[in-house]
Amino acid sequence: MRNLFIPISVFIATLFLFLSSCDLPLAVSSMNAPLMTNKNELHFNAGVNMLPDIGPYFSSSYAISNKFALIANYYHINSTASEIYLDEEDSLKIAQIEFGVGYYNKLNKNTTFEIYSGIGRAWNNYHAANNDFHSNFLFIQPEIGTFSKYTEFGFSPRFYIIKSTNLDDIMFMIFPTFITKLGYKYAFLTLQSGPALFIEEGIIPVTFGSIGIEIKLNKLYDKKKP
Repeated sequence: MRNLFIPISVFIATLFLFLSSCDLPLAVSSMNAPLMTNKNELHFNAGVNMLPDIGPYFSSSYAISNKFALIANYYHINSTASEIYLDEEDSLKIAQIEFGVGYYNKLNKNTTFEIYSGIGRAWNNYHAANNDFHSNFLFIQPEIGTFSKYTEFGFSPRFYIIKSTNLDDIMFMIFPTFITKLGYKYAFLTLQSGPALFIEEGIIPVTFGSIGIEIKLNKLYDKKKP
């Protein structure tokens, strides 16, 4: 339980920040799911969100020890006349960054459990409405996955708590995400998909999906950890 102290502390401390400080508040995008296994492991991921809207994403992660890791993400979404949250004449741009810290544990030779928590901000622009606002959010991201030299499969129910400058109330979102990675050792094609569930009356669920390339450095396969 002590190993969960850092991510849980970040989550709770940030919650008080957001409480002190609808339109779509943040990007419906892929998540950073590294499935770490050893110290000094370094991942770079770049790709394109295909659903519900097209836009690039970039992410990285680094294992600072054999139990803890850092993650960072950037997303850029361009939406045009989305039936989910825009009028026919409207368009939306979202630039989003997020940072997190977490704990990972290799349960056996081919299975890893991770849990990350962190903070982020999304800058939103609605063109037709000439409406600029931003959203602060925090997330908690448990994940379990299995891996080999050629494949990785994972699942994460990612949770968001969001406070937007144009909304009085706090919004909650859940992104149950299925992750598939195909490749060999240090380079993988990554695929993600799942529903984005808005815990908000009047906003219906939307399906999201992405495709990208992940590069893994310093990952140990069947070797003794440093």
